[in-house]
Amino acid sequence: MKCPRCKSENTGRWASRNYCRDCNYTWTKGKRNRLRGFIECIDCGSKNTKIKDTKIIDKGLRSARRRRFICKDCGATWWENANHIKVRNAERRHWIKWIKEEVEKGTDIEYIKQYISDTTGLKNRSVCYLIQQAVGSRRKVIPEDAIKKAIYWREQGLKWKDIARIVGYSRSALINRVRKMQEGA
Repeated sequence: MKCPRCKSENTGRWASRNYCRDCNYTWTKGKRNRLRGFIECIDCGSKNTKIKDTKIIDKGLRSARRRRFICKDCGATWWENANHIKVRNAERRHWIKWIKEEVEKGTDIEYIKQYISDTTGLKNRSVCYLIQQAVGSRRKVIPEDAIKKAIYWREQGLKWKDIARIVGYSRSALINRVRKMQEGA
């Protein structure tokens, strides 16, 4: 049997484990982390990775098993044969800096999104995440009269779900704002 790390034939077996006499690597045949050290991290490029999880995807006659890897250096996780392109840390910092500069110039967000998508081949979700990191999430501020309406409807006995539908803001945002308003009063 060959060592999966150094490909040496100088291997032995001890206590149901295989070991290499040359590089002192131990492994169990068919177990989870036999690919440790061979899979590169898609985020930082390190080879210090291991298998974190496996799941079986049922496709009828063709069921498949996919593995989730984790990088021990940067903590990034990804699925085996993932078809998405991930932005590395250096590239991410570059794009975030560029997005901030373009937003300060007054460039339209849709143009920025399309430019990054065309340039890098990233999916829309990844581009939106980059923009959110650069600009921050722009949450709507709930006006005072909407909060007072929410308090009134809650005193009348309505559920938060119905109040959120009436007022037009999310249930959790309304609850948090009402609590802050009542603590401050």
